[in-house]
Amino acid sequence: MELQKIFPDLKNKKIIVWGTGDFYQKCKGKINLNPYCFIDNNSNNWGQKLDGKLIYSPSILNEIEKSEVGLLILSSFFDEILLQVKEMPKMPEIIMNWDMIESGIYDFTCMKVKELKEKFDIDIKSHICDLCGESSFELLYDKGRNRKILFNYICLNCGAVFTYPRLTIHQHEELYLNGEFSKKARKSERPDDEKFKFCESQAYERFKLIETLLPTEIYDSRIKKVIEIGSGTGSFLNIMSIVGWETLGVEPDKEYANSSMERYNISVKNSMLENTPIPANYADLVCSFQVIEHVQSPFDFLTRVKRFLKEDGYIFIECPGIDNMHTPMDDFFWDVHVNTFSEEVLKSYLLKSGFNVVSSGYNSLGFLWVLGKKSTLTDVRNLQIINFKNAQRIKNIVGQAKSPLKKNAEKIAVLPTNYPATYKFGHVGYHLNTNAGDTLLFPYVRKVFQSHFRNCEFKLFNIHEAVTEKTIESINKLDALIIGGGGLFLADTNPNEKSGWQWPCPTELLKKIEVPIIVFAAGYNRFRGQSDFLPVFYKNIQTLIEKSVFFGIRNSGSIKALKEYVPQKHWNKIEYQPCPTTLIKYLDPIQNQSISKKAAINIAMDRPFLRFGRDYTDVIKKVIRITHYLIENNWNVKLFHHHHLDEQSRLWFKRYNLEIEEVNLNQAPPDKVIEYYSEVDLSIGMRGHAQMVPFGLGKPIFSLISHDKLKYFLEDIGHPEWGVDVHSPDMEQNFIRFVEASSFDELNLEINRIQSDLWSITNKNIQKIKNIIDNNTGR
Repeated sequence: MELQKIFPDLKNKKIIVWGTGDFYQKCKGKINLNPYCFIDNNSNNWGQKLDGKLIYSPSILNEIEKSEVGLLILSSFFDEILLQVKEMPKMPEIIMNWDMIESGIYDFTCMKVKELKEKFDIDIKSHICDLCGESSFELLYDKGRNRKILFNYICLNCGAVFTYPRLTIHQHEELYLNGEFSKKARKSERPDDEKFKFCESQAYERFKLIETLLPTEIYDSRIKKVIEIGSGTGSFLNIMSIVGWETLGVEPDKEYANSSMERYNISVKNSMLENTPIPANYADLVCSFQVIEHVQSPFDFLTRVKRFLKEDGYIFIECPGIDNMHTPMDDFFWDVHVNTFSEEVLKSYLLKSGFNVVSSGYNSLGFLWVLGKKSTLTDVRNLQIINFKNAQRIKNIVGQAKSPLKKNAEKIAVLPTNYPATYKFGHVGYHLNTNAGDTLLFPYVRKVFQSHFRNCEFKLFNIHEAVTEKTIESINKLDALIIGGGGLFLADTNPNEKSGWQWPCPTELLKKIEVPIIVFAAGYNRFRGQSDFLPVFYKNIQTLIEKSVFFGIRNSGSIKALKEYVPQKHWNKIEYQPCPTTLIKYLDPIQNQSISKKAAINIAMDRPFLRFGRDYTDVIKKVIRITHYLIENNWNVKLFHHHHLDEQSRLWFKRYNLEIEEVNLNQAPPDKVIEYYSEVDLSIGMRGHAQMVPFGLGKPIFSLISHDKLKYFLEDIGHPEWGVDVHSPDMEQNFIRFVEASSFDELNLEINRIQSDLWSITNKNIQKIKNIIDNNTGR
């Protein structure tokens, strides 16, 4: 498709593209731009070629008559570039961004809808419904994801929805076997760590549901077999393997099949289901997530699955459901989804294919699911048992759908001040009730300042939100900007090419901040073996240190690590500032309870392959043996989950028949986090705040070191023996020696002494900051 055909005003114009990154690549994949040249603000790219065309500096626009240029700004910095263009003497008359281009593509293609509909309405009369066998259809909706024309027809007899026309059987197989689907939908030919992390999170949510649905007798002593059709990254099969099932995956994409086998050591057959040799009566359970909407015939698919199942076997199907669309309607319909199901239609398919429907509904991910059991009925294809009264209801849903985006409403204002403000501070942080440590950390940063700056209030800036000129304007109206605390210097939590760390503030905008900048109790959070920061990080962190009136880092190890990124002239500006969570009892009156042998164990399950490497299984087994030791010695042990992924640690305890009470602190408010840790006498943890929070409450800790920041903290407080590396062969013995050699009364006294020193350091730092701000504001 030619750009000039869609936008006649661009005919005979020199198309200049400002931007050489992802936005350009995204656009050229949909339309032929045929640019005259490119513009980039990065001088390192000037004189280079992209797609055979030269890259120039912005000054090229002043050398061409503005009436001759069509400027396409294909960059995430559209607002900033537009301001730059408006200051040029020869500002082009036609300036467009990606949204305008994409909208134009959509409008242009929609002119074809009427012509195509007339043709397909004739052709579809020979089509037969896969569910009910009738041939009475009506066009339900003619739009799909990525603003494509997509004809979704509905069977007026049963309510089944399907796309028409569709690929041939050969084309369909090629789409999934040669990796084209992964490129298109999965956005990568091979899953990376981010993809695995996402899928592991979803897999656990699915497992939790299935675990509650299956009867308890299916978890008897004999080995059970599960097949996943369309196993993708293998994350669900990994969970089933952990809890003791024999697993088999079927995945047509070779790269995904191989990647899943490499990561999880599971068995996966790389083929389409219809070409996969699986014995009859093989499996106790067949699961398929987000697959049945892709298959040519759901009936053939389910009938084939039935043959694999044992006589008392179960099938679990998950797919998008039209009764409760999980996205706006224009994104819900998609050309690779050749079938669309309502709850009744999916249940009807199972009945027709020889299953009894056990239960159905919508899960926490927003998707439709149905659990079926292989039926022993001889006449299950009798369609009289199926309720076909669905078509008009589905038509009404589509007709009335406005498809608003579902917004997460869990943003909670944490510990606001309630008095007239004398000082007005900005606070860059993660201001959500999610990870328990972050939930508590950022309010306690503010409490430190409130303890010294009377009558202060905070304007909160979410650390992951884009930083624009308006953001800087807002910051410059305040008295100071506080950044931190926490492990902000980490590249993968909010990947970006603007700063290289969690706050995506470009260096150019950072320089425009006019008020004092205070980096407070931040940390270098890079994992062992993790890729280094992008080159942009070096310049950004140097600028941040130069601009800061106080640059406080929460441990000596982080200070040493950060010095590798900045010139020696800046080293003296990097100071030690303990994390405020280690000083909770100095900031809030906390009533410590008497010792009652209560222990909390936190197992960090995010990035397990960075934390544990190849020792993953061995590390978890050691923790389980530590738990057994505590229980045998009359400790009341609970699992404390800080992050939603930490919940997956229970799978290992389940596998080894160890029933442990769980405390889910993910999304808990700060007072609840404190309440639970106040009741604990010993906290054993892998997360930084699973150690610093109980320490801040005056409680003994023992660190299972899966990240160097725990080691740094123990070194700073002078007690490296209060922890052990998870890779140590003596992990259990070290822990047992610690417990048996410790007097908990003496430990509490030593923690009190250390906290007094940390509080003195903090008081000194805050007073220094207060003097600077008072001088700056004339107070």
